[in-house]
Order: sequence, then structure tokens, then C-alpha cells
Amino acid sequence: MRIRLRDVSLDDSAILHHWRNEPSVRAISINSENIEIRDHIDWLRRRIEKSKSDPFWIVLLNDQLAGYVRFDRTLNTDNIFEVSILLDPVFRGQGAGVQVLNYAFSRILEEFGGCTIIAQVRSSHLASLTIFLGLGFQPLTIENHFLKLSKRIKLEN
Repeated sequence: MRIRLRDVSLDDSAILHHWRNEPSVRAISINSENIEIRDHIDWLRRRIEKSKSDPFWIVLLNDQLAGYVRFDRTLNTDNIFEVSILLDPVFRGQGAGVQVLNYAFSRILEEFGGCTIIAQVRSSHLASLTIFLGLGFQPLTIENHFLKLSKRIKLEN
């Protein structure tokens, strides 16, 4: 499987809105309400403005739009990011999530060096838990049915 990441643009608004409102995505999100298009576009504009410091990439698998991966700095720090990944239902259950995350982590290392990655996963979403635990993430806390996990990534010497 060939993985490519490219920067998100406003041209991606429709597909991102579709993916974010997909029922299985809303069911495992912190906020389960559907996202209105106006709110989505406002959010996307603000998010794109900070994408140089907080990467937000469209995932292409074998040149097909497959999802996104996003890194948001937490607590205004330079070295802690919260990761968010979404794959189109067509690409789920094939091991693509692990491959995409590993590739995205290598890009983060190239651009920012060592850092800590945080993931928040609904405790009932076994597929995501399996991915993050399998990638070496360590559980930190659980709150409101969400498990917070962490992993330090760094350049190999």
C-alpha cells in the first residue's frame, strides 16, 4: 500500500465534512452531534491557518482519498501533540491505520524532532485501542469513557 500525505486545503471541505459526520465517526467522538456545514467551514479555516505548526494532512492510499491525520499542539507546548486519525470506511479493517500513523509519526519527526503524542480513544472502540496500544502508546487516564494514551517519539541515534 502506497501512503502519501498532503496538506489539507479548503478544497477538501466537502469530503472532510462528509467523513466527520459519518455515523460511526460521530458515535466514537467526544461530541456526538452532527457538525453543521457553516461550523465545519469556520473550523477548517481556523485549523488550516495553524497547519504549519500543527500538521493536518489528507491521507492518500494508492492515490485514493482515504482520510486524514491531524496533530494539535496541547497546552501551547512545542513538543506535545494530540493525534486525530480518520479513515474512510472503505479503508478500515485492513491495517491501514497502523501504517498511516507510523508514516505520519515519521513526518512529525522530520519536521519537529522528538515529541510526545497523545491520543484520546473511546474506551469501547476496540479497533482504535488495539492500534494505539500496538504502537506502544501507554495509558495515562480515563475520563468520561475516553482513555488518554501517550507515546514519546524521537529520532534514533
